[in-house]
Order: sequence, then C-alpha cells, then structure tokens
Amino acid sequence: MPKGTKSYLVLFCTLLLVSIMLNGWPAGIYPDGSIGIVQILTSIGWFAFLMGSILILKNTSLIRFLFNYLRFGFIGGMVVYLITLFENHLWDQTWFDMMSGIQYPLYVLFVVPMFGWNAFTAIPYGDFSFLIGFLYLLIAFGLSLRYKKIKIERLRY
Repeated sequence: MPKGTKSYLVLFCTLLLVSIMLNGWPAGIYPDGSIGIVQILTSIGWFAFLMGSILILKNTSLIRFLFNYLRFGFIGGMVVYLITLFENHLWDQTWFDMMSGIQYPLYVLFVVPMFGWNAFTAIPYGDFSFLIGFLYLLIAFGLSLRYKKIKIERLRY
C-alpha cells in the first residue's frame, strides 16, 4: 500500500476502474452471462484492497475518503435494491422512470466491482446490491473502529 495521499488515490481509482472493467460485462448481462474466475479474483482483490486500507491507512483525509466511499456504497446498494424492488409495480410511471435512472451510476460504481461474489450466491442484481450495501456498511464500521483506535493512540503522550 502506498503511503502518500496522491499515490493512494491513484491506486484506489486504478483498482476501481480495473474491477469495473473486468466485472462490467458479466454484471451488465447477468443472469444470461456467466461469472468466471477472472471476475471472482477481481472482486476478491477489490475486497482485499478495501480491507487492507483499513489496516494500513493512518492519514485522516484518506480515512475520511474511504469512509465516504463506503458510506455512499451502502446508500447506493440500498437505492438499487429499492428501485428494483418497486420497478415491477411502478414501471409505467414517468416519475419512477426518472428516479430509476439514478440506479445505473450507483450500480456501476459500487456493486459492479464486487460482482464476482455473485458466483457464490447467484441471486438477482437487486438483491445482490442489498448484500453488497451491507458489506460496505460492515467495512465502514471496521474502518470507524480503526480510526478511533488511531485517535486514541495519538492522544497518548
């Protein structure tokens, strides 16, 4: 893990883009497409990077950046889940069509990097988004515990 702020952000964005590119096609055509070993390894790598960031990061601004990504990941997963939950009932409503357009960027940014995990669950993308949202919440909780430990260590003289 890089220690500088800029190098961490470059690594974060690069790994995010690579995981979106490798998981994007199977996530876009699921359940018609298959999830291969490349997608599984990509998702494991992204998850390992997030967990490693919890253990390595000590810079407050980077911790806040990662926490905000995880927080928006939770919100994004819940939004995608709720929209897919109601889309069969409200599909002919114009206001719902405009609202459902928000799910696609959220799905790509937060769910697609972890889509390889769906090889083990094989559930619809809305339900999978729900699970990934809670996974982001658990990672954010671990990050907040780590941040509190770092603050306590800095207060000791």
